[in-house]
Amino acid sequence: MFKVKLKSDEQSILATFKSSTNAEKALKALEEAGFREVQLDRISEFGVNANSEYNNPIAGQAFTQTGLTLYSGDSETDQSTRILLSGDPSVGGYGENYNRAQVPPFLLTVVCKKEQVNGTVKIIKEHEGEV
Repeated sequence: MFKVKLKSDEQSILATFKSSTNAEKALKALEEAGFREVQLDRISEFGVNANSEYNNPIAGQAFTQTGLTLYSGDSETDQSTRILLSGDPSVGGYGENYNRAQVPPFLLTVVCKKEQVNGTVKIIKEHEGEV
């Protein structure tokens, strides 16, 4: 868990990403730029723990259908929960006109000095993050 007490000259920035690849690239770029307090998490609108396992159906690494679409396919998630999650229109493909606001599943948190905010935001946006 990421717990930091901000100093008076610091600011936290929260950015969301639609792609884990872009989020991880942003995290690496920020670390290479010297930021030490950077964390990447998966978030879910369903109130379940996000999937900590990599879901790649081409490589045979997909544990569940909901793991591919909702990032909730951990082996720790019980079968009943996965069955309920699979009823979401975004999983089954029946949601062509499914207009619910989608929460980007990746959250990047970074702590920086106040004078570094613009540069930090620039790095995040270069990797398609939303601040």
